[in-house]
Amino acid sequence: MYLGTFLYMKYHNIKTIIDGIKFDSKLEAKRYLELKFLEKKGIIKDLVLKPSYELIPIFKKNNKTYRKTVYIADFGY
Repeated sequence: MYLGTFLYMKYHNIKTIIDGIKFDSKLEAKRYLELKFLEKKGIIKDLVLKPSYELIPIFKKNNKTYRKTVYIADFGY
């Protein structure tokens, strides 16, 4: 939704780019920098952006096929 010349965001977040990666908010970008620092220090390893986890697989019930349900996290390690 546009209000004048500004793009209205539902949660009033500001998209941010760090290391060429576009984040949906400043808070998410800040968390990325924190996790990147922790990975560099060896506290965490294998930092992954936007990992997806299948919660419910595709299934059929009463001859109707239901699509899978997937959760996409911001970060995984």
